[in-house]
Amino acid sequence: MKYAFRLVDDDFDYDVLTAVTAYLDCEHYAWLHARNYSHYEILEDGPTTSRIIQHSKYFGITFKQHHFRTYLPPSEFMMESDKPFPINTHTIFTPRSDGGVHRSVDVSVDLPALLWPFRKLLAAHLRRYDARVYGEDAAAATRREKYLGKNNWAWAFRPYQFLLHKDAVMEAFRAEVAGLGERRFADEPVVIEPA
Repeated sequence: MKYAFRLVDDDFDYDVLTAVTAYLDCEHYAWLHARNYSHYEILEDGPTTSRIIQHSKYFGITFKQHHFRTYLPPSEFMMESDKPFPINTHTIFTPRSDGGVHRSVDVSVDLPALLWPFRKLLAAHLRRYDARVYGEDAAAATRREKYLGKNNWAWAFRPYQFLLHKDAVMEAFRAEVAGLGERRFADEPVVIEPA
């Protein structure tokens, strides 16, 4: 049985490109989201599609999920997962007039009839799960801002940084990325002034 709902409408105090690079940065899953994901493996990274195996924890049970993601430039994403049952998400990052970003996520779940009475409980669990993961991402953005400056996403475009669909993101945000000039790949040391 199909159950569709709005998972979240959130606002964040950073720009769309910061949100997109955080969403597509695979390297932070292993340490930042370790509580939520015990394993994250990229099987395929195409120009705008990717296949991933992710072990996610729900209700204390770990599920080996297969994700198929599609990036719709500049800031929209579709994802299909197969376990514990088919789940589809549609995420959109929209710029706000104050320079921040609005994130909306719609979910569609194919629930077995046995779980249909628990659909609202499942939605509540997914909202808590999402709030925890994006809370971790927002905290990381705040820490990055403290040391590198607000909306600093230059780290994501360094040659050794693994970012899903990096070329498509660079094309979609060409004006912003081009504004970095040659410094975008510089490995300049970060100088932290004493407080």
